[in-house]
Parts: sequence; structure tokens; C-alpha cells
Amino acid sequence: MKFSKHELKVMSRTLTAGSTMKSKALAYADEIAQAYLAGHSLRILANDYDVSRTAITSALDSKGVKRRSQQESNRLGGGVSMIKTKKAWQCANIIAEEYREGYTPKEIGDKWGISPFTARRIVISTGQKTRSVRESHSASNALKLKNEKLRRMTSTQ
Repeated sequence: MKFSKHELKVMSRTLTAGSTMKSKALAYADEIAQAYLAGHSLRILANDYDVSRTAITSALDSKGVKRRSQQESNRLGGGVSMIKTKKAWQCANIIAEEYREGYTPKEIGDKWGISPFTARRIVISTGQKTRSVRESHSASNALKLKNEKLRRMTSTQ
């Protein structure tokens, strides 16, 4: 089977990206194994190390760490990620205020250690109307300008 130059280029990029993620995860295999054994989920580890869950499982396999069954994962209740989520729900009004100030669900999620989807659900639960994509972009840009202005003011003093 023959491939065009374009197809070969795309396949090369895909293989390189996957290999890079795997090698990045393998470089931190000891830390990943310790965090997993401490109760972190595959998803949280993948987000923390900015790699795929497959790369995380490869790192765990390289250290001989046995992965939890679905039943064990359920019993843990999400481990560390669930604790962060519970804390975030307890601080729902603060999160809603951050959203009103212009922070995006992703920024809120990064700050609180939760997913953007959970951040959005928390905001909705407080009765806050979510922004449209257009409003989201303008609110995010306004917040960035405000932060930049504050930074300039504090650096000149």
C-alpha cells in the first residue's frame, strides 16, 4: 500500500505526538506511581502531567503498579479528586463570584482542581446564567485587560 507525502506527514506527526506523551509520562513514572497509589485517578494524573490516560497507564505498567478495578475506584470515591470536588461544591458561591468576574470554567477548574464541566455545573447550581460563547470571549478578554492594568499599576509603584 502506497501513501501520499501528506498522509505520511500526518502519520508521522500522530506517532510523534503519542511517543512524546508516553516518554514524558515515563520520565515521571516514579511520581505518577506514587500519586496513583495515594489515590489519584488516571484522569487527574493525565491532566496534571498534560498527557493521555494511555501514557499514564504505560508509566504505571513500567513501574509494575497494578491498576485498580472499577469496583476499587468506586470504593475510593474518586480519591483526591473527589475531595477537591466536595470542597469546590462547599464554596459554590465563591466559584459563582469568580465566574461573574469573568473567569472561564477552565480557569476556575484549574484553580480549584476540578474539571471545567464541574465548575460550570457549580455555577449553574447557584442560579447563575452561563455565558454564551460570544459573551465568554468578551468577559475573558475584559478580565485579562483588567489584570494587565492592575499589574502595570503595581509595577510602577
